[in-house]
Amino acid sequence: MHRNHFSFALRGAVTIGLTAALVACADVGVELTATATHHTRNGVAAKLEARLQFPAPQQRANIGHASHDHLNDTIPPAVVDLIKSFEGFRAHAYKDAGGTYTIGYGTTEGVRPGDTITEAEATRHLLDDLAKAAQGVRRLVTVPLRDHESHALTSFVYNLGVGNLARSTLLKRLNANDRVGAAQEFRNWVFVGNTMLPGLKVRREVERSLFLGELPGT
Repeated sequence: MHRNHFSFALRGAVTIGLTAALVACADVGVELTATATHHTRNGVAAKLEARLQFPAPQQRANIGHASHDHLNDTIPPAVVDLIKSFEGFRAHAYKDAGGTYTIGYGTTEGVRPGDTITEAEATRHLLDDLAKAAQGVRRLVTVPLRDHESHALTSFVYNLGVGNLARSTLLKRLNANDRVGAAQEFRNWVFVGNTMLPGLKVRREVERSLFLGELPGT
């Protein structure tokens, strides 16, 4: 299958062309690759790469579509598929960047070394966890939310946990009705410890664009 490819060098800030490419990602099947060069103290440069795959619209109907029914009012299939692209599918338990055992599409609860999972099972776990994340968003946010804002925050909470949203400046600005300021805060959540991860930088940029309503079809 043919895929379009977009590549970006991340040097301090995401390139100007990123948002425009992300808009295209929502309409066609693309593979998005982000690269960053990290210079260590001794001068050694290490190339880091993050890759996201966005299914084409005709493919989305075949990816766990039947399981989306109980969430249609909250999280549309296109957003679920976007989050799947962020997480990637892993059939075997592994340790994520933070050292937490993870499986499927980012499931962590109850995961033990040696666990395995099918893609259908992973989708069910993802949908259940996204429903919980969406409930956490609704509980914390005190201003009315547009659908795309809720979807972006649900992705954020699924990745980082409801506690991080609760303590965030992002939430404070949003609840003060400063939506522009809240959108900017997505860009601060790109570190694990003291290490900036290119994959998180790309994810936060996509979530920010989704929050601002810049991604059609979501």
